Amino acid sequence: MRLVVNGADRDVAAGTTVTALVEEVAGDRRQVAVAINGDIVERNRWDELELDAGDHVEIVAAAQGGG
Repeated sequence: MRLVVNGADRDVAAGTTVTALVEEVAGDRRQVAVAINGDIVERNRWDELELDAGDHVEIVAAAQGGG
């Protein structure tokens, strides 16, 4: 099925969870936040929440720094 991930089309298998997508895209899931269709998804739901065709997913990595 097709999703939009960080603004780009991406094909994933049906039944893909948020956790699986994050691991595929970002590798390390400790420092990222996820929004689906504009709504932040709590980390404790990632393992159970399956994505739907057409979902718009934003995976944002935390950055450290200062200025």
